[in-house]
Amino acid sequence: MSSLRNAVPRRSHRERPQPLSRSKKGLLEKKKDYVLRAQDYKKKQHTLKRLSEKASERNPDEFYFGMVRERTQNGVPLADRPESKSLSVKEVKPLKVQDVKYLRTMRNIERKNIERLKGAMAGNGTGNKILFAENEEEGMFSF
Repeated sequence: MSSLRNAVPRRSHRERPQPLSRSKKGLLEKKKDYVLRAQDYKKKQHTLKRLSEKASERNPDEFYFGMVRERTQNGVPLADRPESKSLSVKEVKPLKVQDVKYLRTMRNIERKNIERLKGAMAGNGTGNKILFAENEEEGMFSF
């Protein structure tokens, strides 16, 4: 008998939505949202705990080859900046040409948009306007 009861599908439980009067208070956190947030928090705490344990067990006299080139200031490692080489004239010229072409293209696109909008404002556009007027005198004025 109990196997038949399990075969019948049941309605799934759904949480109530947030009332409209409380929508100004912000998003109402549902249980599934809370569970995800709690799992994420626990995972981060676990990672921090493992890292702090690793740091406490570290031997301060341990040597790594990366330490040879690393620079520190008051015990804080300084980030190495890569040497930025300046580009030659031959390398810069194509980049500038590309920039000029891009700017010219964008200027032409904007110019066409302005022309189209001017035409629409002047009434030369393809769109038909329906004007509702109470008498013929009002209908005579064109906009």
